[in-house]
Amino acid sequence: MVVWAQINWRKLERAVYKLQQRIYQASSRGDVKVVRKLQKTLLNSWSAKMLAIRQVRTEYQAQQLLIKLALEPEWEAKFESHSYGFRPGKTYMDPIMAIKEAMRYGSKYVISANLAQHFEQIDYEKLLSKINTFPKLRRQIRVGMKSGIYNLNSWLLNQEIIHPGSLLSPLLVNIALHGMEKIVREYGKTIPGKKEEITLIRHGSEFALLDSEFDVIIKAKILIEKFLSDLGIQINLEQTLNGFNFLDFNIRQYEIKTHSQPQRYQTFIQPSQEAIKTHYGELAQEIDKFKSCQSQLDLIKRLNPIITRWSNYYFPVNSAKTFQKLDHLMTLKLIAWVKARHNHKSTKQWVKKYFGSKDQANWVFRAFEESQPVYLTYHHGFLNAVKQCDTYTKTSTPNWYS
Repeated sequence: MVVWAQINWRKLERAVYKLQQRIYQASSRGDVKVVRKLQKTLLNSWSAKMLAIRQVRTEYQAQQLLIKLALEPEWEAKFESHSYGFRPGKTYMDPIMAIKEAMRYGSKYVISANLAQHFEQIDYEKLLSKINTFPKLRRQIRVGMKSGIYNLNSWLLNQEIIHPGSLLSPLLVNIALHGMEKIVREYGKTIPGKKEEITLIRHGSEFALLDSEFDVIIKAKILIEKFLSDLGIQINLEQTLNGFNFLDFNIRQYEIKTHSQPQRYQTFIQPSQEAIKTHYGELAQEIDKFKSCQSQLDLIKRLNPIITRWSNYYFPVNSAKTFQKLDHLMTLKLIAWVKARHNHKSTKQWVKKYFGSKDQANWVFRAFEESQPVYLTYHHGFLNAVKQCDTYTKTSTPNWYS
């Protein structure tokens, strides 16, 4: 009999991790026979089953997690260097900084796209063939696909919602699109005299294709469309003009005109207009919800996590003006909120009640809890972090399995 409280979880984690390491190493050297043998061992492992049960609540989720534990190390050994989304040791800033680095030394033509809406066309049988696993695991994945659990289109469009297939779907998306970078790079090698590589950077279903030559990027585009068509995804890619959006960032390139130096370019990355509009809309909606009897303290506690989450996402890029603009709009909205509650009071009275000073800043929305001030978090409070953007460098993250 197993006593749950007495299980040595660290021991179980080490046992599973060692198996995953061996799968990764076998996959790296192309030893398919050993990979399959180790995957079967992991799937039947008591340690792996217990870890799966511990992390999820339902049987089908536990099965997903088991499949992921077995498949992920095999594919981590295969995935391309510029594939960043939904992978261990990767962050959302990695592809952004990779794009910035690719655009650093010259003017680039860009084709970017988000395939999320097109995944409803994917041929799941072709995806199963690409996974190319042993029959038992193949049957389990096929059952999930036919039942709609692994509906990649639904998951990609609703990632913020708990989805039945959310444990395995990210890995399946990466497997489906694996090979795009290799195709364009191999094409680049066939071009006489071409020194720089064609760059393809991908995060999940979103990718950007960059090159300095127009003819090259058009031919690479055709190769990608053919690659996607083979998966059942029909799409016509178009070149982007006046910058492009990627992961809700807007990326533009500007020429720096100098008399003494060669032609240079600067890449400017900031929150996209769609992201700004959505974020401010969320803040305004929350403020409007509190127009009745709720206190300013409740409003502050509601707004602070929203502002913090959004600012943390965008602080590494050129967000200073955006943050200041949002703070200005939010302050105007809060003033309107205060006036609606106290239209009979003088300006001096409601300013004293709702606003104060903090860190040499005035007009800081605040409340009191047990005689202690509680301040609203402002976007511009993250500007010190924004200044660190120029010092951000891509660090090599140790792979989980190496």
